[in-house]
Amino acid sequence: MNWACSDDQTPLIGDLGSFSEPILFHKMDETPEESQWDQLVREYHYLGYVSQIGGRVKYLVSLGARLVGAVSFCSAAYRLGQRDLYVGWDEKTRLEYLPHLLNNNRFLILPWIRVKNLASRVLSMSIKRVREDWERQYDVEPYMVETFVDLELFCGVSYSNDFSRFQKLIYPDNKFLIS
Repeated sequence: MNWACSDDQTPLIGDLGSFSEPILFHKMDETPEESQWDQLVREYHYLGYVSQIGGRVKYLVSLGARLVGAVSFCSAAYRLGQRDLYVGWDEKTRLEYLPHLLNNNRFLILPWIRVKNLASRVLSMSIKRVREDWERQYDVEPYMVETFVDLELFCGVSYSNDFSRFQKLIYPDNKFLIS
């Protein structure tokens, strides 16, 4: 489907429960349409987008036929001292389990979309979806997902609501990891 990088910027406002359309995930990586995901995230995500190396799965997210956002997952950082210490990995264990750790490296709800509970539902659903797609694409079962939230810009509520069963680790640079 050609999303034309979201020409429709009509505000969408309400509570998720008031919409009858389903949340749909459109896998974009390794397709001719992958550049649409790249452009959307480059233009509207606060970190932008350059490129990704290594394993990746990218989705455009729609509410019915209406594009509402984008999300992606990639291979986790090879070495991250605070994470490795928190998880309790020695070198051998880290090397064994690192392929099973994914990083939710981009999450975007378009700025004109104001649908209460949409972000947390998309995150929750994306974790389930990427588990299947990552295993099918890379023949590796994901065990954990990490993400980083800049707490000076965002409060992380979307991650907190549906992710209460996950652990949160506050980093000294005011970011936290969810694993």
